[in-house]
Amino acid sequence: MLSIRTLLFSMLVFTCCCSCSSDDDAPNVSLEDVALSFADSLYYIHHAPPLGLWSRDDHANQALDYVAFANNVMIKYVQRYLTPSQWTEILVEQPVAGKPGVKYRTRTWFIYNDNEYAYQVSQQRGRYVFEAFIRKGEAWKSVVYAEEYRDRSRGLMKVYSLATDEIITEGTWERRDDRFNLILKYPAAKYHELHMDIDEKTGAGTVNHWQDEQHIYDVTWDALGSGSWIRYNADSNVDATGTWEADD
Repeated sequence: MLSIRTLLFSMLVFTCCCSCSSDDDAPNVSLEDVALSFADSLYYIHHAPPLGLWSRDDHANQALDYVAFANNVMIKYVQRYLTPSQWTEILVEQPVAGKPGVKYRTRTWFIYNDNEYAYQVSQQRGRYVFEAFIRKGEAWKSVVYAEEYRDRSRGLMKVYSLATDEIITEGTWERRDDRFNLILKYPAAKYHELHMDIDEKTGAGTVNHWQDEQHIYDVTWDALGSGSWIRYNADSNVDATGTWEADD
């Protein structure tokens, strides 16, 4: 159990250092008012985990670790790069990087040791596109690329290394009825991959964890916080299983 928690912590530290849905009925919104859905809340899901997960059981705590980790990842990049209204900003006429015929709203601002950042939003192919850049000399380098359907039913986000331009974090999500599905991938950190399925109404959920394309761990919990877990060995066979009951 400790090793999985250590992996999650290492993945978060590493990232710090370094799409079908119909949205025809979604309202037309000025680009000035458009924001990625995660900018609206401190949580990537709108339902806190069940209180029963705050348990003495290590595997219940592991479920909490997964949820907290995903929240931290999404919040960090959205707030740092895709929420420019919190900084002193300048609205500019020309996009940092644009496509012909596409309307952009672009802002630049200074933060973090006087580094110059730019943020721009556009509407392309029936969805909103959010981009963040950092100036390196005379050039702008992409930091974050995200897109989301206008009805917020589906989206994706990619975070790039400033040193190598490689993708260091990638997330895709889908909202359908009361279900929220999130897949987080870390290609540069031993290729970790987390699949999360959360019931936004009850808080119940499931997480599947892969490392280097090997299935290593599953955890599932209900609306009360009781749950079960499966750990897999190096051959992807079940190594151990167990359950826990939510504390009263």
